[in-house]
Amino acid sequence: MKWPIVLLIGILFSNCSAKKLTVPTEISLDTPLTIDKTMVLCLSPVNEFRSSFETAMKQKLQFHGIHTETSTQHIPNTLRKNGATENILAELIKSLPKKGFSKLLISAISEVEHTKIDAEGDSGEFELFHFTTHLYTIDEEGSSLTWSVCLCIYDYQVPWFSVEDFAFAIVGKMIKDGVLEVHEVQELKLFAL
Repeated sequence: MKWPIVLLIGILFSNCSAKKLTVPTEISLDTPLTIDKTMVLCLSPVNEFRSSFETAMKQKLQFHGIHTETSTQHIPNTLRKNGATENILAELIKSLPKKGFSKLLISAISEVEHTKIDAEGDSGEFELFHFTTHLYTIDEEGSSLTWSVCLCIYDYQVPWFSVEDFAFAIVGKMIKDGVLEVHEVQELKLFAL
């Protein structure tokens, strides 16, 4: 009975031979691994809108393989239109390359237009909100505008839209304009031995 067990163990070990691993001869250890990071920033005096919009944009961009962080992690205070906020933003933008960011996505209501006729031709008193988003490429030398979009929403439409709708529309336009690639999501298959 001993010999069949010894023979079986011998056969198992004979099939398990070690392989020599080859390592590339030219590995540059001087070049650090860099990750393309994008900061999402929403200029809004309403902190709930700001944080929920930035989170929604982060989730949508991460789905497309973009490493994203929200500005609320770096600037927790309310962002109001004043000189102090402009100084805080200028300092943040200057610090982004040192923190590893290469892109900045800024969204804000850029204009509120008062109009007597809406897009469907109805008469009345309407406010048309221009929600603008700009994508900047940032490096040590400065920043350059890469892409922008403006979503126009009438005041009576605002209750119908969620923050996710805004993020979905912006990311959809980025895909349409070729700023983002559409990645297929493939099912991960696991095998057990």
